[in-house]
Amino acid sequence: MKIRNKIIALVISLISIPNISLAQTKAGETKFGIDAGYAFADIGAQSTAQAIANLTGSTTTYTYDKATWMVRPFISYGITKDVSGEFGFFYTGDLDANYRTASGLTASESYKAFGFDAAAVYTWPGGFFAKGGLHYSQVDGNANVRLSNGTTATASGYSYGVNGLVGVGYESAGGFRVGYTFYNDIGNLKDADFGMLYVGAKF
Repeated sequence: MKIRNKIIALVISLISIPNISLAQTKAGETKFGIDAGYAFADIGAQSTAQAIANLTGSTTTYTYDKATWMVRPFISYGITKDVSGEFGFFYTGDLDANYRTASGLTASESYKAFGFDAAAVYTWPGGFFAKGGLHYSQVDGNANVRLSNGTTATASGYSYGVNGLVGVGYESAGGFRVGYTFYNDIGNLKDADFGMLYVGAKF
């Protein structure tokens, strides 16, 4: 896939870039950084489409987003030469789904998320790291339904809560990094899992 090839090329370029005032976090040091990439999630569009079909008795087609952009500025504090703590704030773009029945009903829904995370990070010699921690996050949602006669209805809501996260990645000696973090049950919604594939830098 083209996206996968771009990711591989980006990883190679990051690893090969020389040190330029960036650095891995050392014991007792505080570093600032930012990660950016894609958040992959399943918003349950297939189940929603089936529910609409069951309610209307009409064939329902649908389209939906599988990923959106995500950014995460963070602070890293070195505890030992191998262990550090990360504290971040993440924010995503919209994940949208659209539905249409053969009888003319249309519907749409949109979700976005934001939150704070805290994790312990262990870095092996060579730059590979793993982390685990918690996130406090919120999901905001909006929905719109339009009947074939033009009648419309809208609804909105949100959910929030605390859950876990795990991640793996690679960080060069200069502070450039690439990784993947799995956020379990974003907004404390069951099965609302986000996977963030990112590149970033630590200053």
